[in-house]
Amino acid sequence: MLLNWLKEKDDYPKFYFESEGEVRAVCGALDIVKHVPASDHCYYGGRDFFQKKRKRSDWDGFDQTCFFLPKYSRIERIKPQKQPPPLLKSGSIQELLSQNEHKKAVEAILESSLSKVVLANSFIVELTSPCDPYLLLSSLSSENVIKFAIQWKKEGPIFIGTSPETFYKRSNRHLMMRALAGTCRKEECETAFLENKKERAEFDFVLDNILKVLSPFSSKISHSPVVPLETASLRHLSSMVTADLDKSITDEMLIEILHPTAALGGIPKKGALNMIQKLEPFDRGWYGAPIGYCSKEKAHFAVAIRSALVKQKSIQLFAGGGIVQGSKPEKEWNEINEKISQFIKVLK
Repeated sequence: MLLNWLKEKDDYPKFYFESEGEVRAVCGALDIVKHVPASDHCYYGGRDFFQKKRKRSDWDGFDQTCFFLPKYSRIERIKPQKQPPPLLKSGSIQELLSQNEHKKAVEAILESSLSKVVLANSFIVELTSPCDPYLLLSSLSSENVIKFAIQWKKEGPIFIGTSPETFYKRSNRHLMMRALAGTCRKEECETAFLENKKERAEFDFVLDNILKVLSPFSSKISHSPVVPLETASLRHLSSMVTADLDKSITDEMLIEILHPTAALGGIPKKGALNMIQKLEPFDRGWYGAPIGYCSKEKAHFAVAIRSALVKQKSIQLFAGGGIVQGSKPEKEWNEINEKISQFIKVLK
């Protein structure tokens, strides 16, 4: 497994990206830049959700934007294999937004003039023994997700996740994005989910916003029919958006234009982001932001959700949900807890 190869390497930074049967494991740095590069060579990295000073210093080593040209690189086609979970024992689990605080935050959003706000929560899991983040990541399901991991320095935290959301994938000028929103458990009725007005409204905000934002900078924009996308335990509404980009558009410009989509920010964007910063008592850091690789020829970025910041004896979990008219605080709370359950299950 390339995860094992990457784990054994003593060269930093380290980056892992697994999608659609292709795995990229890279480490060591020939070059590090603090911007999104436009190079003939492939650089790996990402950026912060908010491009401003952080509330806290949990994200040691993670700059606002950072990409590196790897010294060692392995790319393979594989069949995803889920490994046995690591033997971890958790102590306390602290929710940074309590259920009552979350309820009040949802109510504040619903009472505002904003059409949609994506409200996230974070959970600190204290461990009684050190965590192996590579083993933890390998134990998580690969069903319809992008697995990722990035660590910038030897003693620093490692950020891992299993995201169902492609921020974008680019081959020369051809662009593909996944509009993704709306959530239910897999065992719930699929037909009822597809016909649920609240879930569809949440999804439509995302799709319509992507089409609107892309239109001034691209041509031949189209999207596939809306279908359910299933991960290990959840189902979402999904549509693939394709477009041909104008020749002048770089990856740095594209990320600035698109991030965050309405799937992680809200509508209208500026008001939603202000509300998020007001209501969330923690630093999103690289959670919910683009993470991946790019060169002049191609690029592939995931939205860094369903994720965790892993330290020696603690794991900080992140998950969120879109709040629109019709949202119920208890249901939104349960949805967030379901999204972090893949991590919680291996900690019990």
